[in-house]
Amino acid sequence: SLYYIVASLGDSRAVLSSFSLDQNEPKLVPVQLTKDHVASDEDERQLVERRGGNVTHNGIDRVGGVLAITRSIGGANLSSVLSRRPHVVVLSRSEILEACGAIELNETYPCFMILASDGLWDTVSNQDAVDLVAQTVSEAHVNSSSWRDNASLQQAAEALVQEAYVRGSTDNI
Repeated sequence: SLYYIVASLGDSRAVLSSFSLDQNEPKLVPVQLTKDHVASDEDERQLVERRGGNVTHNGIDRVGGVLAITRSIGGANLSSVLSRRPHVVVLSRSEILEACGAIELNETYPCFMILASDGLWDTVSNQDAVDLVAQTVSEAHVNSSSWRDNASLQQAAEALVQEAYVRGSTDNI
């Protein structure tokens, strides 16, 4: 059996597109597979405090007044209060297809996963991201034999970056 393993740490997020019918109209729905490891999350805040750290608020919750994330491979000066344990999701191929809904049967609505850091997610919602990818891929599909064409996937990635930038992202996208 084939398995998909998604592990996240810090400010990265994995979002899967899912297909549903809304009043018999097809609709893409985002399914967030990973958990954001941010100081504003109560469970994450408690994790930092149990390790002897503190979270301060100055416009945004930050560990030790510095980092917005609570889990990191880096952050050496705060390593004693940060976790290095990732959030891990393991899904079988059948679970992925089930999560996608009937979408895998329809080339117009491809099932896909978006993996990105907070530079995207700070300014683009999960819903906006899956809608933009689907729109970009669908438009590229008109000029291609399949939405799986690498060019359309590259165009979708570039569209996400451009959208985050236009919306004012100042972080890595």
